[in-house]
Amino acid sequence: MRWADDAPYSMRLPDGRISGVRVELAQLALSRMGCSLVLVEMPFARALLELKDGRLDMLGGAFPRPERRVYAHFSKPEFSSPNLVFVRGADRARMAGKGLVQLVAEGWRLGVQPGVAYGPAYEDLQQQAVPSSQITTVARRASLWQMLVRERIDLVIADQLTARYELAHADLVDQVVASALVISDEPTGMAFSKLTTDEAFVHRYNETMDGLRDELAYRTMMERYGLSRSAAVKRGKASPLP
Repeated sequence: MRWADDAPYSMRLPDGRISGVRVELAQLALSRMGCSLVLVEMPFARALLELKDGRLDMLGGAFPRPERRVYAHFSKPEFSSPNLVFVRGADRARMAGKGLVQLVAEGWRLGVQPGVAYGPAYEDLQQQAVPSSQITTVARRASLWQMLVRERIDLVIADQLTARYELAHADLVDQVVASALVISDEPTGMAFSKLTTDEAFVHRYNETMDGLRDELAYRTMMERYGLSRSAAVKRGKASPLP
């Protein structure tokens, strides 16, 4: 399974171990299925190619887009956290009431990561004749936060939970804030390469995950990662944990 620094979903701990809520859940589910998990670090865009070619078996946090369904099976939704537009605190009021396409048309510079499906609003933007200088693509989101603070870009699209974690650990919560602009709120799941896994395996994975969500260990894990009040997906539907 692919991993990258994308806390709280996956991350390297101070002692060198790879963990995160998505990693721990996958490890637990697969162990119940009699399988072991090998973690491979790589950017998301490359992971899609590796999944397509069968050199990667599992890719978490993927939207089930039609072009991806050609080469991947998808699990039931696992996490639901919206993609929001983040800005410098001083600029938040100036963008109120404006959509992504309008903001970029007005000259706001956007920072994104390669290969990421952010949702319909970003797809609409990609259909526009946008100057290359208006959209900066960088593999590491940590670099995008620094570019935003240094005013090299003006907007960053990011998962709400991930951004909250990263900004807190980078001591940027007073400088970078979430706007009210929601780019997408579609839940994500696990993608499985069709070259290495079949539908029966994915069905077993879904059943195992459903069973885990009824266990105290699942709720304890969510709370440990600060997800007790976020939208955790239960049996295919988004519902807040108590």
